[in-house]
Amino acid sequence: MYLEKDFCVYHPDVEGRLTMPLLNEIAERKWYKRMGFNRLIVASFVGESVLVHQLLEEGMDPKAEDIYGRSAVWWSKRGWASDIVVSVFVSRLHAPLTCPPTANHVTQPR
Repeated sequence: MYLEKDFCVYHPDVEGRLTMPLLNEIAERKWYKRMGFNRLIVASFVGESVLVHQLLEEGMDPKAEDIYGRSAVWWSKRGWASDIVVSVFVSRLHAPLTCPPTANHVTQPR
């Protein structure tokens, strides 16, 4: 049995501002799952940069794609706040890489 909400497309005027609990519920709707829209894709399109940052910190893959091969970055460029969310992705790409020390890592004195 399908509920009407399973096919309901999110809009803040109807469901309020996107929060993590609401995002989790939206990502479980049948239509979103059928389209391959994960939480990162939805948050990217909606323009919730705080949620996008949080999901990236949790390890969500920004390269994960929907059924048409479009990533969260692609959706963020076409979303409701593209300039803000794209900047989150860009800042992640340009963040300095750090390697954790390992047992074989030895710092040489200068």
